[in-house]
Parts: sequence; C-alpha cells; structure tokens
Amino acid sequence: MTTKRKTQKQSNTQPVYKTPEIAYDESHKVTYSNVAQVLQNLYDFRLTFGLLSGKKNDRTQISGLQTIIITPQHAKQLAALLTENVRIYEEQFMPLPIPIGKEETETDETEVDETVN
Repeated sequence: MTTKRKTQKQSNTQPVYKTPEIAYDESHKVTYSNVAQVLQNLYDFRLTFGLLSGKKNDRTQISGLQTIIITPQHAKQLAALLTENVRIYEEQFMPLPIPIGKEETETDETEVDETVN
C-alpha cells in the first residue's frame, strides 16, 4: 500500500508585517528637540535628546534631556526609517543641506551630563 503525503509549498517571500494600531493615552508626551547625542555599546543604543537653550558662563546650555534606550536591531530599523522619510521629505519639499559652521561646532563640543542621581 502506498501512502500519499501532502506537502506544503515553501515560498521564499518575506513575511508580511502589519503596522500596529497606535493608541495614544494621557501618558503620551510630545517634546521638541534640536540637539541629540547617540552612544552605543554591544547591547544597546542610547539616544539622548535635548533643547539647545543658550549660553551661560560661556558654556552651551542644553535643557529637557530625555534618553531613549533601544536594541542595536531597532537602531538599524530606525536609521532606515529616518533615511526613507528624509528622502520622501526632500522629494516633496526641498533638499536639506547639512549646516557646517560655528554653531554646529559649538554643539558638537558640548558635553551632556548623564549622571543619575
């Protein structure tokens, strides 16, 4: 007696992921940032955002610091997502120059104190 076995055809296509529905609640905050710092180690990326708020005693002041910690895999996905969205923005509106000058140099040299109290 011969036994017939049904086999499933395997496809080489990537799985389709649906975008999750986002439900904002009262804990959702919106924060403006015009300065960022990225630090990474083997296990995570730390994205620190803040608001450049002027100078005090000849030092650049940054306020409203918030740090988000993500996995390296999520950092790579975020980088691709930002790159794609900047491309779309530039197509719709205008190319974005990357400013190089005194203001950027001052921001680059600013240290962000990440001391936890």
